[in-house]
Amino acid sequence: MLSPIEKPVSHGYPGGRGWCEFDFFDQNYKYVNGIRVNIQDHADTNVCNWIEGVSAATYKGQPALLTTVQYHRGIDPAKTVDEIGNSYHRFTALLILTPHQDGSLSIRQDDSCLGPGNQIGELAIARKRIAECSQ
Repeated sequence: MLSPIEKPVSHGYPGGRGWCEFDFFDQNYKYVNGIRVNIQDHADTNVCNWIEGVSAATYKGQPALLTTVQYHRGIDPAKTVDEIGNSYHRFTALLILTPHQDGSLSIRQDDSCLGPGNQIGELAIARKRIAECSQ
């Protein structure tokens, strides 16, 4: 039985999520920190497919990463073979990195420049926009 606060999903990934996991490890492959890149597009049914690209960046003097993720809006079963892989969407997030003296790392997603629901699928376009916002 569903609790009153749970919203049933009539299609898509049961309990679908609006984010992709992004984890960080040190040079010894020890987990340091992670972040859920929030896509903010049909958030109750998004399914992350993969992280398509990552690029180092600087944003307002801070180290950052640009990351493009590929996702599906819901994941209703394909009716034909041709439908498989034809409904991908892309989103690029700016992740601000704050390294600390003790070796830990703080990570936050900043959508103020690229927009929370952007459909930017190329890192070069995102990098240009970041440069414009940093001025």
